[in-house]
Amino acid sequence: GKRSQAETACQGIGWPYPCNATEFTERTDEALQELLGANLSTIPLSPVVGQKPDRFASTLLDVAVARDIRNKFEIEVEKVKHDPEAISKLKAAEKYDKAVVDQREMAVYNNSSVLVVEAEISQLARTKDNAINVQIVLSHNEQSTVQLDDHLADSASKSLKISLDSKDQPFSDLAEIINFKADEIRDLQLTAGAGSGQLLILYPQNKFTFSDNIVDAGSQILSPAYTK
Repeated sequence: GKRSQAETACQGIGWPYPCNATEFTERTDEALQELLGANLSTIPLSPVVGQKPDRFASTLLDVAVARDIRNKFEIEVEKVKHDPEAISKLKAAEKYDKAVVDQREMAVYNNSSVLVVEAEISQLARTKDNAINVQIVLSHNEQSTVQLDDHLADSASKSLKISLDSKDQPFSDLAEIINFKADEIRDLQLTAGAGSGQLLILYPQNKFTFSDNIVDAGSQILSPAYTK
């Protein structure tokens, strides 16, 4: 039967591996994709020459293909469930390479609550009006956890619709990375777009906290001042 739309790559596809980073689930009317930000050691993929297996990456998955791979794997395991050696061979051969649509870098920062997961826009499944409907999910990093997934921005009940047209963005002409010295104050110039939205600034080097009751200094929502 069908499960919730807000499925993570680990639980929605069904592989029994821990996810140790943020996961983004992107769903459109045409297709179901999941953009998984995780350590590559948690995803059964064939090794790539020169690629470190323990590095973090943004992996865009075709969920239908991944589920099909997993379903066939479980059918074969059921046939030999009393043969540990045969099961071990099946697990070694279980690979999800055919389900990978795209793979990009994932930015992580030491002692920081900030991370950046990205995907090539041209590879994203989208709606007819050139938008993506996004559900954002955080999974607990444990193999046998009973911790429920956290859906951010109430995306469990309603997907966030994001236009991919540049003219629909709330802001433009702002650099992706800006370096500041300690206590430096600077005015930044940007252009207002046709869309509405808040401006989120990330500070990867600022102090963080493990407390659920304290907001750390890793991010800030600004209110731009506009000139006529």
